[in-house]
Amino acid sequence: MAAFSTILAAAGLALTAGTTAASLLSPKGGGGGGGGSVTPAVAKAPEPPTLEDPSVAAAAMLQNSAAAQAKGRASTILTSGMGDTSEVTTAKKYLLGA
Repeated sequence: MAAFSTILAAAGLALTAGTTAASLLSPKGGGGGGGGSVTPAVAKAPEPPTLEDPSVAAAAMLQNSAAAQAKGRASTILTSGMGDTSEVTTAKKYLLGA
């Protein structure tokens, strides 16, 4: 206990008659800073829009239209993002039908 008192004295703290070492090491008020913490009131979340909402219907129609247009162009793309990965034929056959 004497060593702990020496460490506390070096830090500018002292054990008084009613103070224990455990009370100095435990957080006070849950905040760790000595004061109690105040939890702010939580505001109620707004209601989400329904499917009948005109803005939701317009967004759905726009998304469906964009998907239909993209689907129409998908058939014209003949290669993947890696390009043409088929085997290249560079050899010419000389003995045809022999």
